[in-house]
Amino acid sequence: MGIPGLILHSNAEAIRSKTIKAYKAQVTALRKANEKMRQFVEVDQPAFSLWWQHEFSDELLNQMELERTLGDLSLLADAIEQYREYHRISFQDAHAIVSKAHADGTLPALMRELFEAIDRGRETHRKTITETLDEEFFQALFDEFEQATGKTSQDPFDPPRSAPRPSESTTDAYLKKMYHDLVMKLHPDASKGEEQSPEARRLWHELQNAYQWRDLERMENIAKVVFGKGAAPIDFKTIPIGDIFAMKEALGRNLKDVNRELRQARQEITWDFENKRKKRQFLEALSESIEEELLEHTLLLEHRIEAVKNQLKSWSRPRRRRT
Repeated sequence: MGIPGLILHSNAEAIRSKTIKAYKAQVTALRKANEKMRQFVEVDQPAFSLWWQHEFSDELLNQMELERTLGDLSLLADAIEQYREYHRISFQDAHAIVSKAHADGTLPALMRELFEAIDRGRETHRKTITETLDEEFFQALFDEFEQATGKTSQDPFDPPRSAPRPSESTTDAYLKKMYHDLVMKLHPDASKGEEQSPEARRLWHELQNAYQWRDLERMENIAKVVFGKGAAPIDFKTIPIGDIFAMKEALGRNLKDVNRELRQARQEITWDFENKRKKRQFLEALSESIEEELLEHTLLLEHRIEAVKNQLKSWSRPRRRRT
């Protein structure tokens, strides 16, 4: 009597052939998707960055200065608040002390002393709480736990030791050996101080991706380039069908991940920038859009700087007494 739900196939080789074909199709699709991502990351994004920095260098420098000013003012405001809270003094007094230290260049030392004092206070509080606990009570709980669980030689809160890993499959051993041989040839340190060629860098990058994705066919192609045409092709007949299924499933998951990254990348203005930058209308529209964003960000920074300045001014004035 057969197992319910199990469909027996009359030709096991047909299943193997179909699985290998699907695996190779995924390898091709994954390779194409990875090449698109490589083009986006290594060509389009750097080209956009260079164009962007060249076209908007003045605006970017102005924003960097505004962000630096906002950062300095925000740090000063935070220091005043922390100093006031710890010493329980008025904002006016805290503002006077911290501002003077800032002007004298001693603010970092002042805040370091403050933080050290806060840490000492926390440590004293922690020790006080710990010393009030009944150590005998907790020791009794530990002893009771050890008796209940039968643990006497190991900490009851130690995690269980993991079971030994199973031995490597034929596919993993084959893949790891090939990876090791290629690393010995392609690793940047293997060039003996000489700078890697662009081809070697490309092969090193491809090797890391192929090893991560268990892409035996791609690793074999890299081996052919590195060691010559004498490299033996993959013999799928020697690979267990279960490993081939696992390879296909792993490639499928990675293909989904890369395709998801591609969909997200296509939404960015840098997608295919190297080709689209040749069109004048595209650059004009892009420049206008970026100018609007830079202006909006500049106005926001100026508004936030003004708000922090007003806050600092209010702290520098004495509070009015109610009549």
